[in-house]
Amino acid sequence: MTVKILSIGLRGLEGYRVQVEVQEVPGIAAMVIVGLPDASVKEAKERVLASLYAFGCDFFDKRLVVHLSPPERKKHSLMFDLAMAIGILKAMGKLTETDPPDVGIIIRTVLRRYQGDWFSAAVQACEELGGRCAGNGSLMRCLPIALAYADQEKMEEITALHSRMTHADERATEACLIYNRVAFRVLQGEPLAKAIRKEVEHTRYEPLLMVTPVYPPDGYVVHTMGWVLHWLLRCDSFEDVVISAANMGGDSDTIAAIAGGLKGLEIGYSQLPKRFVEAIGCADELEKLALQLADVRRSFSSSGADGANGMRDKEG
Repeated sequence: MTVKILSIGLRGLEGYRVQVEVQEVPGIAAMVIVGLPDASVKEAKERVLASLYAFGCDFFDKRLVVHLSPPERKKHSLMFDLAMAIGILKAMGKLTETDPPDVGIIIRTVLRRYQGDWFSAAVQACEELGGRCAGNGSLMRCLPIALAYADQEKMEEITALHSRMTHADERATEACLIYNRVAFRVLQGEPLAKAIRKEVEHTRYEPLLMVTPVYPPDGYVVHTMGWVLHWLLRCDSFEDVVISAANMGGDSDTIAAIAGGLKGLEIGYSQLPKRFVEAIGCADELEKLALQLADVRRSFSSSGADGANGMRDKEG
């Protein structure tokens, strides 16, 4: 099966169309990129295959040829990684049209397995994927729980349950809990950096207080969380956090969004860069949802304590 995906290349400030054609062919397992790729484009085979493997797709026994057209133009940068990944998934029959279109492999498998019990479906999906179910899907969606529940114990209970509904791997649950505990502290007025340092103590992420991650920015939840913490601790402004994260390649858009959630929580909506706010495509809908979350939080607050008792219990 041959799949064609449109992408874009840059020559100076000029953009031009690039067709990424992916085909499975007989032969020794490998991924070959042709069409005048430079060194950074050739390295895409490691980046792309590693990212797909993290989401439960193992194509290391296949011979894949990726042709970049027009063939006479030198191809530069990391811009073609996403098109290659989509092309490989489609060529292997792993990606079909969905609604919404951006449903990941783990979630899609869970949805197919679901028969009334989310937790059972998640376990079955994890088994089907060979145990590779520690993706970052539950981490990227967990922040609203910290916004909605003012009681820390209840917030942590719901955070863990929400992750296990789709990701039957405790590494995903751990990352969600650390993330939302940090958010809880920030909501109490604690500085973000201090909250992070407190919550990563005695966890697998504690070394990141001193060193830079050495792993790729891919969809494996431990890698995602590691890079999120790195940028939050190394950058001062919201803009620096999200742009630094987004410029890494790989699954960096997700990393930027997750990191931006905590940094935005610390500075507040009114302090977000104006050009970022103006670019939000569904601002009215998001504002309505934010007000609904605020109403939920107020309804769960107990006599104005707003989670303070939970915080004292944790620190005690």
